[in-house]
Amino acid sequence: MMFFVTVTVLAGAIFHNAMDYGKVLVAFGSILCPILSITSSYGIISLLGIRTNSLMMVMPFLIMGIGVDDAFLMIHPWQRLALHTSSASVRLGLVFEEVGPSITITSLTNFISFSIGALTPTPEIRLFCISAAIAMGLDYLYELILFGPVLALASHCEKRNKKYTISSCSEKTLLHGWRLQIPKSRSKVWHI
Repeated sequence: MMFFVTVTVLAGAIFHNAMDYGKVLVAFGSILCPILSITSSYGIISLLGIRTNSLMMVMPFLIMGIGVDDAFLMIHPWQRLALHTSSASVRLGLVFEEVGPSITITSLTNFISFSIGALTPTPEIRLFCISAAIAMGLDYLYELILFGPVLALASHCEKRNKKYTISSCSEKTLLHGWRLQIPKSRSKVWHI
């Protein structure tokens, strides 16, 4: 999952000829929030004295998928608004205005469903639902509190590297990024 997220974000940046350090920061920030929520939930569970079981080892994959989905939902309008808005605070506000309700509703629904699942009489499922509910709540908080500022930091990297920003989404621009990469790779192959 971490490899997929990193490759997807970085390949999209290279494809659009918009590679800078901000894209690397966004790629790592998008996988950092779910990882932090998973480790924090295991820490809270240990603090509460709740034992871990084998079913709880499935929870990281579930939280990783939901957390990365939330990050991708935030990255899409962030990239789209890059051409229209210059201020990072205005841009981040527009991203939260557009994506905030959907992330809130899905996270709240998942949290409530796992909380209801924690009421089941089966002890193993109860422990899984408790840990997943804690991780879902923490992932929502980390996406809002941590990933938003990561996007703002990425905006400062974009401003520093004006030549690497997306100029337009025409076919010529889309093909231009790949056209620049092909001669470089060919020259490495022939000059070995």
